[in-house]
Amino acid sequence: MSLIQNKKPIISVIMPSYNRAYCIERALNSLSKQTFKNFELIVIDNYSTDNTEEILNKYEKKIKIFFYKINNNGIIAKSRNYGIKKSSGQYLAFLDTDDWWKIDKLEISLDYLLKGYDIVYHDLYTVYKKNNIFKNLWKIRTRKLKSPIFKDLLIYGNAINNSSVVLSKEIFLSIDGFSEDPNLISSEDYDAWIRFSKKTEKFKRIEKTLGFYWQGGGNTSNLNLTIKSMNQILKNYNNEIYKYSKDGSAGFNYTISRSYYNVSDFKNSIKYASKLTFKKVPLILYCKSIVTILQSVLFYLIYIFRVKIF
Repeated sequence: MSLIQNKKPIISVIMPSYNRAYCIERALNSLSKQTFKNFELIVIDNYSTDNTEEILNKYEKKIKIFFYKINNNGIIAKSRNYGIKKSSGQYLAFLDTDDWWKIDKLEISLDYLLKGYDIVYHDLYTVYKKNNIFKNLWKIRTRKLKSPIFKDLLIYGNAINNSSVVLSKEIFLSIDGFSEDPNLISSEDYDAWIRFSKKTEKFKRIEKTLGFYWQGGGNTSNLNLTIKSMNQILKNYNNEIYKYSKDGSAGFNYTISRSYYNVSDFKNSIKYASKLTFKKVPLILYCKSIVTILQSVLFYLIYIFRVKIF
């Protein structure tokens, strides 16, 4: 593909892909309209059988694109790490093919990085379907991390969405990128932020919503992967977690509870959220668990009512 810029890019955008021709144009459109132009897009394709490459070719005059193919064997971290290896930017940004950004996302992110932060992130609007009129109401909300950030991430859970992140490539390389452990699939980003926090405390939550997260509908396989990976992280950091908290599994049970909630398995959502209500856990997790229980009960009753009616 041709290059539209000769100067070395400041930011490398890493995008894994597999048979996403049906949605990748939203991401590409958002990149082509960025107010900050000095970036490259590195697409790592898992040998798609659709017309993904054809769509990318349509943008070669608008975006500096590098396109690679690898077999990742179902481990998306392998694709991301390969893209990082091929990147030339000082900073790395991660964008999934079904997500997209506001036009000033890179400009605002870089402004904060140049102020001395090593990683920045922000909220994302959640979009459940095309032309969703409520897309600006629902969000994947992040939180401001408190020092020590390593402890905050371990006890309170993941606060960072992958498609919102821009970070220092140098530091990310120093932690060997994303883990390619199959047991961490679906939570390899969370694991990466934990390890990143061992290197720096310079995390910045940008108090703006600068992108969109496509919620195409949860499924059992992704749910099972989340539960498996949460248990693996709990195992990997067991000593540190219980050093900070008597009930170190609280944050993980909450994450699992929300995972069940997202696929409308309200019984299991209540089951895992309830594990936080009878123990001494951080107040914020206790409150979140109560909200999850109330939401699950409400939607479960609505489901039962509809079944009886129809």
